Amino acid sequence: MKRNRMVTASLVAMALTAASCGSSSPKSLSTDDFLAEVNADCRTASRALDKLDFSDKNAISDATDIVQTMLDALTPLKAPKALQADFDDFTGSIDDQLTQFGKLSKAIKKGDDQAAQAASDKLDTLSKNGDDSADALGASKCVGVTSAAGGTSDTTPDTSPGTTEAPATTEAPATTEAPATTAAPETTTANTPLPIDTSVDTTEPTVDTTPSTSSGSLAPDDASVVFTPIPGYTWANFDYSSASTPGDDAVIGSLVSGYYIGELQQTADSTVYVNVYITIRNDQADWTPAELTAYYGFELGGSGGTDFTTATLGLPGQSVSTEDYAAAAVTGPGFGVAMFGPAGTDIPTYIDQFVQAQSDGMDG
Repeated sequence: MKRNRMVTASLVAMALTAASCGSSSPKSLSTDDFLAEVNADCRTASRALDKLDFSDKNAISDATDIVQTMLDALTPLKAPKALQADFDDFTGSIDDQLTQFGKLSKAIKKGDDQAAQAASDKLDTLSKNGDDSADALGASKCVGVTSAAGGTSDTTPDTSPGTTEAPATTEAPATTEAPATTAAPETTTANTPLPIDTSVDTTEPTVDTTPSTSSGSLAPDDASVVFTPIPGYTWANFDYSSASTPGDDAVIGSLVSGYYIGELQQTADSTVYVNVYITIRNDQADWTPAELTAYYGFELGGSGGTDFTTATLGLPGQSVSTEDYAAAAVTGPGFGVAMFGPAGTDIPTYIDQFVQAQSDGMDG
């Protein structure tokens, strides 16, 4: 499993509110509901961590805040008895890692290479232990969650040069600069909204030639190269290189020919944004119930969310809304679109607008 399994929902959107948060004691959850809560919290944290630029001197501090918020969301959950020991092991590992994050941050600020190396080594061990606990717990979305925060040997370069904040993973963002220059050709020619079920053969060469790998080892690609932004929005520079894709999913992995990721920012106000995740199937078939369950589980975490239909195009989907973030995913013949944004964002409307902005439809 790739270490950075998910992509950001929001820089500050972290905690998935437990259904029992208003009560004086945690509510007992079924095994499925409990794991859905845990997976959703981990997925949200991973999405936020993946957005951090570890060449930034504040990245370790930001990562610490994200992981702490995740732990704060997990702690009130009441695990079923059969899962309690593994859950305690996992949350205990996260707590220990937070201690090391603090030590690493202090060492970097002081320029203490030896102390930074020691903290990095401990984080590496703790992260692997946490992954083992998450795997034993059955929380697949939690495996690798802290790797994106520097919980592996990727932090070791911090201890050598004077700019200690730059881990090995900072090489990947360099590859995201290119999409910023390639976004213009696509966005300047496809601005006429057309219905979702419109199929134009000329779209196939564009979509089919962009994916860099095949199903089973599918790498994410840059949405700005292929897809038109919503009117009034522009594609932002976005590090998607380490994101997970549905290519390895047991149910839908063999059906996926492309997975595209990007961030749309409002032209007038860059603080208004949504993250976009586009799945392209290798056929034009409708999604079966089993495929939908797998797709919603991948994009929304756990067992998915609440059923809905978009107002304009009538696209079926599921949504998740918490006090910290909003997310939704829809499907159509040959494609799926998921979006994440800050709490209160009308994600279904954004999805309608995004699909309409693709003049040749969303079919692969």
